[in-house]
Amino acid sequence: LRQACDLYWEDHAQHHAKANTTGAHLDTLERLLGPMRLLSEIDAGAIRRFVTTRRQEVSPASVNRNLSTLRKMLRIAREEWGEALPEVKISKFMLDEPVGREVFLKRHQADQLIAAVIPHARPIVELALLTGLRKGNILGLHWEMVDLDARRLTLIVKDRSSLGKPLTVPLIDAAAQLLEWLQPDPALRQGPVFTYGNPQVKCPCNACKRQKLIGQQIGDIKKTFETARKAIGMPQLRF
Repeated sequence: LRQACDLYWEDHAQHHAKANTTGAHLDTLERLLGPMRLLSEIDAGAIRRFVTTRRQEVSPASVNRNLSTLRKMLRIAREEWGEALPEVKISKFMLDEPVGREVFLKRHQADQLIAAVIPHARPIVELALLTGLRKGNILGLHWEMVDLDARRLTLIVKDRSSLGKPLTVPLIDAAAQLLEWLQPDPALRQGPVFTYGNPQVKCPCNACKRQKLIGQQIGDIKKTFETARKAIGMPQLRF
C-alpha cells in the first residue's frame, strides 16, 4: 500500500487542484489500512473495518472522501499498473452525509463578530475575513512569512513530503494595513505575529496581563469565538 500511495502521488495526486488534501487522504489510508498491506488484501472486510475506525475520528463526508481516493487509486492499479485485484464495490461502504448549510456573514455581522471577541482575538478574526485563511494558518503566522512591501504572505502547507509546500497569499490593502498596525516598527517584526500583551491591541484580559505570557504566541481562540458567535445569534458559525 505504501508503494501504491507513493506511486499514485507521483503520477497523479500531486497534480490535483487539491493535492494537499489528496495527500492527507493517502496518509490516512496508510495509517488505518497498514502501509505493508498488499493491495490484493484490501477486500470488503478491510474496507468495512477502515470505515468503522475512521468514522470515530471524522465526519461521514470525510470518510467518503478517503474512500473516493482509495477507489481511484485501486482503479489506476488495475488499469495502468496491471495489478490483478479483487473487485470491491467501494460505493456500498459510503456513508450518508447530512445536508450541509453554508453560512455567509453580511458586513454588519462581521463587524458584530469582531466586536464580540476578546480584543487580542480581533486582529485574528479580521485577517481571516480579509484573506480566507484557515485558523491554523493564521495562528501560526510568523513575521518571516510576511512581505508587506510585496503585499503577500508565504506559508508552508502540508503535503506528502516532509518539507511541505509553499503557498503564496496576496494581501489586499486592508490586510496589509492591519499587519502594519500590529507592529509599526519593521525592526521588531520577528517571531509570531499574534501574541499576548501586544501594546497596539491593548487587551485587558488576564492572559495579556500575565508577565510570562506577554510576547508569547496565541495558541487558540476557540472559547472567545464560541462566545462571540452565540452573542451575535449565529451559533452555527464556524471559523
